[in-house]
Amino acid sequence: MRGVTIANDFTVPAHVTELTTKCAQTQYALRVLRVHGLNDDALQSVFRSVVVARVLYTPPALGTE
Repeated sequence: MRGVTIANDFTVPAHVTELTTKCAQTQYALRVLRVHGLNDDALQSVFRSVVVARVLYTPPALGTE
């Protein structure tokens, strides 16, 4: 699932668990792309646009608790 998760009982540990799960799924997708011939520069670009963006998106939101 993509986007923002809204819940009354959403906690930092729950967010970290969800984030690591999504990143692991992305890592698997990157492996598949590599097997199908995507070069290292393109893989880095995909990684930055997906994983790094996910990680950097959250800290400002968590600081508002």
